[in-house]
Amino acid sequence: MNASSRHPTPESAAPARSTELPATESWPLATSAWLADRLRAGSCPPDPAFDELLPGVLPSKYNEQKFKKLTFGLTKDSPGVTAGYTTCGSLPMYIARMLGDKAITGTNGVRTAGVNKGAWLEAGDGARPKPGDLYALLNKDSTDRAGGGISHVGVIVDASTNEWKTADAGQGDGWAADYVTREYDPDAGTLSGEIVGTSGPRPARVLAGWIDVEMYPFP
Repeated sequence: MNASSRHPTPESAAPARSTELPATESWPLATSAWLADRLRAGSCPPDPAFDELLPGVLPSKYNEQKFKKLTFGLTKDSPGVTAGYTTCGSLPMYIARMLGDKAITGTNGVRTAGVNKGAWLEAGDGARPKPGDLYALLNKDSTDRAGGGISHVGVIVDASTNEWKTADAGQGDGWAADYVTREYDPDAGTLSGEIVGTSGPRPARVLAGWIDVEMYPFP
């Protein structure tokens, strides 16, 4: 089912939308405003706060106010936080909450919510996510896109070439958020990983798929 069938929009209110990122050196800020327009024209109601969703929380580090906002106050001392905990699931959840959705949460939960809502697109066959879509990477060495464990989730900024730009939490020691440039291998269907400390990106993992935000029935 495509976005137009899920969310019919009068022709007068549905101007043509480009899937290409605006040409600008300050792409994070430009993308946030562009992303807001795209979501509003699709399944999401107008939300003045969305113009500041991404730059309002990225880039940020642990203990910074922007990061506290992103994680809803979660800290390393919070109940349930164990060694090796990563906050990558916070960013898709934050965007979802700001748009009124409570189903998108965690890592595996991104795929589960997308499947349950009819908005999950499994990677493959040359398909690519669009800016604003919520993507998921499988665990290392896993190739089961439908049932394999999810190790990382984030937000697509630009996937139009093989050098992708994404917005991600779970960076550094797992407690930072930033914009990341990743290498996509269309033959293997893999995407290079998030940045860990000073060691650079983690080894590439298989792209499981993504939530198409135009298809997702946000309230």
